[in-house]
Amino acid sequence: MENETNLITYDTEYWIPAFDIEKCRASAESGYAPAQYELGQCCKRGVKVKQDFAAAVEWFVKAAEQGNAAAQRSLGYCYENGEGVPQNWKKALYWYEEGAKGGDADAQQNIANCYRFKKGVAETDYEKAVYWYTKAAEQGHIGAQNNLGVCYELGLGVKKSERKAFYWYEQAAQEGESGAQYNLGQCYRKGIGTEQSNQEAVYWYKKAADNGNADATTNLGAMYALGEGVEQDRDMAAFFYRKAAEQGSATAQYNLACCYESGEGVPQDYAQAAYWLEKAAAQGEIDAQYLLSDFYEYGKGVELDEKKAMELCLMSAEGGSAQAQYSAGYNYHAGNMVEVDFEKTVYWYGKAAEQGYAQAQCGLGLCYEKAEGVEEDCGKAVSLYREAADQGYDEAQYFLGNCYRDAYGVKEDLKQAAAWYKKAADQGNAHAQYALGNCYACGDGVEKNRETAFVWYQKAAEQGHAYAQGAVGNSYWEGVGVEKDAEKAAYWYQKAADQGENDAQYYLAYCYENGMGVEQDVEKAMEWCLKSAEGGYAAAQYYMGNCCRYGNNLEQDEEEAAAWYEKAAEQGNRDAQFALGECYQNSIGVEQDHEEAFRWYKMAAEGGLAAAQNKLGVFYTNSFGVVEQDYKKAFSWFKKAADQGYEPAQYNVGGFYAMGRGVKQDVAKAIPYLQAAAAQGHAKAKEMLERLGY
Repeated sequence: MENETNLITYDTEYWIPAFDIEKCRASAESGYAPAQYELGQCCKRGVKVKQDFAAAVEWFVKAAEQGNAAAQRSLGYCYENGEGVPQNWKKALYWYEEGAKGGDADAQQNIANCYRFKKGVAETDYEKAVYWYTKAAEQGHIGAQNNLGVCYELGLGVKKSERKAFYWYEQAAQEGESGAQYNLGQCYRKGIGTEQSNQEAVYWYKKAADNGNADATTNLGAMYALGEGVEQDRDMAAFFYRKAAEQGSATAQYNLACCYESGEGVPQDYAQAAYWLEKAAAQGEIDAQYLLSDFYEYGKGVELDEKKAMELCLMSAEGGSAQAQYSAGYNYHAGNMVEVDFEKTVYWYGKAAEQGYAQAQCGLGLCYEKAEGVEEDCGKAVSLYREAADQGYDEAQYFLGNCYRDAYGVKEDLKQAAAWYKKAADQGNAHAQYALGNCYACGDGVEKNRETAFVWYQKAAEQGHAYAQGAVGNSYWEGVGVEKDAEKAAYWYQKAADQGENDAQYYLAYCYENGMGVEQDVEKAMEWCLKSAEGGYAAAQYYMGNCCRYGNNLEQDEEEAAAWYEKAAEQGNRDAQFALGECYQNSIGVEQDHEEAFRWYKMAAEGGLAAAQNKLGVFYTNSFGVVEQDYKKAFSWFKKAADQGYEPAQYNVGGFYAMGRGVKQDVAKAIPYLQAAAAQGHAKAKEMLERLGY
C-alpha cells in the first residue's frame, strides 16, 4: 500500500516559538496579526506560557479575522479537534478553506484531506482534494506532494498517470518526506512511472528507513531476504525485520516470526516465532493469525490448544485469508479440532474459492460431487475441478480425469482423462500416476503400452500408493512390462499388504504357500489369506472356504466353509457361487436345499462358469426338485459349457446329439464333441465313440 502523508488534518509541525514572549505579547496586543498567531501557538503548546487552549483560540481568532492564513488554519484545527472550543466541523472547514485561499500550504493540505477522506463533508470529493493538494504541492509542501502522487498513481480525482505519480513522489522524497521515499522505492521496485530498478528501490527504502518509516524498513528486509538490489543476506533481512517489528509493523513482525520458525537469519526458536506472531496477530495481520493457529494446533512454541488454534484460523478466515478459509473448510469437513459440519465446510470452501484458491475450488467440487453440505451437482463439481485444474492444482487435475473417465458431468472421453492424469502425474500425484498406469495397461485414451504402464505404477508405488504397489507386484509376477521376478513381486505385494491392500494380501499368501519369491511358510500364507478375506477380497474368501471344506492347512469345518463361500458368492465370485451351490445340493455345512443350490449354480452359469453351466444342464436333465425336466434347456447349458472346452459338458453334448435329446439327432455333430472329451481322458466318451464305431 502507498504511504500517505498526514491522513488526518494537522496544525503546523514547523512552528518556531518567539524568542521574547513579552515582546510578542506586546506586539499581539497592539493588533499585529503575526504576533497574535505566534502567541496563540505559545498558549496552545505551553511554550514560555502556561498551556491554555481557550487563550490560544482567542489569539488565533484575532489573527484569523485579520486574514492571517496560518492562524485561520490553526483555528480550523482547534474546531476540528475541540481544543479550546466545542468541536464544530462546519467552522473547522470554514477556517481551513479560508487559510487555504490565503495560500497557507498546511491549510490546503488539510482541506484536501477532508475532501478525500470524507472528514466533515457530506461526500468524498477527490477532484477538490486533488485541487488543493496541487496548490500545496506547488508551494513545496512535501506532504501534499506525496499525497498528490498517490492520487495520480491510483487515479483518484484525476486521470491516472504513473509518470506524474513518480514525479511528485520524487519531489517530496528528495526533500526528506519518508512516505514519499518509501513510495519512490515502490515505484523503482515495480517499475511504476520509471524503469524498474531494484538497486534504486533499495536506495530509497534505506532513505525512508533512516527516517523511521517502518514499511520501508520491512521492505528493505525483504530485499535482503530475496537478494533483490543487494546481495542476499538472511542475517540483514532479519535485522531489518526486527527493526520494523519493534516499530510496530505487523508485516515485519510476521516476517520476523517466519525467520525464527525456519531459522533463517536467526537461530530457530519457535517460542520467539510465537511471540512475534502474537504481536502481529493482535494487529489483525491475517497471515500471522493463520500461522499462529498452526502453532497452537501442534504446540509449536506455545502450549497446544486446539480451541485457540481454531479461533485464530477463523479469525484469519474472516479477515479474508483464502488459505485460512480453506483450512477452516477442511477442518469442518474432516472433524479436525471441531465437529464435522458440511454446511460450514461449503461456506468456507466457497469463500476461498471465490478468491481463486485452487485447493478450495477442488474441495468444493468434491462437496458437490458427494452431496456434502449441498445437493449433488455434477456440472458444478466439474466446473470447480476445471477451475482448480487450470491453475495447475494436481488433485483437481486427477479428479477431472476421473470425471472424463467415468462420464461424470461430462461425456466420456478417455483421451481427455489420460491427458489430465498426465498433468497431475507429472507433478508427482500418486493417484494420477496409478490411474495413468491403468490407462497404458488397458489402452484407455492412449496407445496400449505395458512398459509405460509399469513406469507409472512404479512411480506411484515408490510414493507408497498401495494399489500401485500391488500393480507393480503383479507386473513382476506376470512378467508384463518388466522382466518376470517372483522375488520382486513378493517384495511389492508385501508393501501393499502392509497397507491393508486386500488383493496384495491374497497374492502374498500365495507366494508364502508356494515358496515363490519368499521362503515357503504355510502359517504366514494362511495369516495373509485370512486378512485378505476379512478385508472383503472375494478370491481370498473363496480360498478360505476351500481350506475349511477340505481341511487344507486348516482344521476341516464345513459350516465355516459355507460361510466363506457365501461371502465371496455375494460379491459375484463365480467359483464361490458354484461351490455354495454344491454345499446346498449336497448338505455341506448347510441344510440341503435344491432351490438354493439351483439359484447359486444359475448365478455362476450366467457369469460364464462352465462347470456351473454343465450343472444346470444336469438339473434340467434329471429334474432336480425345483425344475421340470427340459432337455432343450439342458442341451443349451451343456452346449455353453462344452464350447468353453469343459470335458463333462462335451460328453453330454455329444450324447444329446447321438440320442436326439433336446436337439435333432445328429451323430455327425456328436462325434467332434465326444472326441474332444475323450482326448481329455473322459472314459465314457471313449466308450460311446466305440459303440458308434469310432
